[in-house]
Order: sequence, then structure tokens, then C-alpha cells
Amino acid sequence: MGKSDLDSSADDRAAAARARPGRPLIVWTVDRAARILLLLSAAQRPEPFAERLKVLVATSDVGELVAVYCGLPLYPDPALLTPLASNGLRTAMRTIFEAVALHNPFPAEQFSQGACNHMVLKALFIESPLHPIQSLERRWNLELARKLCGYAHERWAAGRPVTPQLWRGVGRFADEAAIADLARVQDTGSAIEQTAAALALSESDQPAAAQLLAGKPDLAADIRASRIDWAVLEAQSEAV
Repeated sequence: MGKSDLDSSADDRAAAARARPGRPLIVWTVDRAARILLLLSAAQRPEPFAERLKVLVATSDVGELVAVYCGLPLYPDPALLTPLASNGLRTAMRTIFEAVALHNPFPAEQFSQGACNHMVLKALFIESPLHPIQSLERRWNLELARKLCGYAHERWAAGRPVTPQLWRGVGRFADEAAIADLARVQDTGSAIEQTAAALALSESDQPAAAQLLAGKPDLAADIRASRIDWAVLEAQSEAV
């Protein structure tokens, strides 16, 4: 069938969004769509689908695995598939990890908070983008914020850069130590990193955060006027 991108029309994409919100067709290829269609057809049989899928995964190549994981939100009995999806996150292959983690509503709907935290940290570790992780805004939490700051310190200690998107999960949970980290970014980071720090500070209710943000009046004004947000920052990062 070929491996070209799926040639879906606007009507196709709208129908897909109605049938299964959160599962975009834009990241599918023709062979991937065909494999998922075959799996959905097989799921109509009475045998336990989760067990059959587990056996199939054990003998699949990379392309087949990506299709299996992309189809997760479409299969029956999703709660039974959580262990399978977790295995996909443990892989060392970025393409397989991203089939589970990115553009996929399954993690947001089925994963525990701890599993989602692990997924975000793994995405940073293998340099996958965070913005395609669905429902991430409602999944940020204090434990993850602390782990993100810890990861940033590890990167700094090794003399390695910290992706600006990391600070998305810190601002609203920032304690004194996290605000000190954001102050460091604001003082020594690149223009994009300083923008990320400003966005994080703007989400904090701590007086110290407001005071730091006041030190960057132009950024503060752009944030208040909605000229800068995390989506804009992501676009700027990709353009660099």
C-alpha cells in the first residue's frame, strides 16, 4: 500500500475528530492506517483482543509496532491495554515512544499520574517535543515540577542545555527553590529561555515570582497582551 502520508481531506479529518476526539490523522501514513484497520477488524472477533495484541507485539517489526501503538485509543477495552502502552514508553526507540506519547489521547485517558510523569521526563531525556502530548496542561503536578527542576540541575551540572519547554510544568507549582532556578534562567539564558522563564513566572502566584517578572517589563507586557504563550515559544524554538 505504500508508506506515503495519508491523503485525508478536511472532511475526512473532521469526521475522524467526531468519531474519536484527540486522534489526528495528520500523523498517519497509508500503511499505518491499513494496519490499524486490520486490527480493528480483528477486534470484532470474540477472542480477548488485549491478549492477541500482546502476542502480536512480541513478533512485530518497528513499523508494525508504531501502527499498533498509534491505534491504542481506537481499540476495545482500553484499560486492559495500559501495560502494553507502558511497554511502548520503555523502549529505546524514539519512533515507538512517540507513537504512544505524542498526538495520542490514550496516555491522558488511561495512565496514572506517576506514569504520565515518567512519560514527560522520558520525552525530555530523548529530546521529544512536549507540545504534542495531549491534555498536558491538566496533568502538570507538584511532584513532576520538582522532578523537572531536578532534571534541569542535572543538565546544568553536565554543562548541557535545558529545553525551554521544561519550564511549562514548573511555574504554577514554583516554590522558593524553583523560583531561584527561574531567576537563573532569566539572568543567564538565551532569549528563548528567558521567555520561557517569564511565562513560567507569570503562572506563579508567589510574590517573588511577580517581582522577578517585573524585572522584564517588555516580556511581562507581551504575556499580558497574549502576544507570547507556550505555543508561540514552541514555534520560535523550532525555527532556531
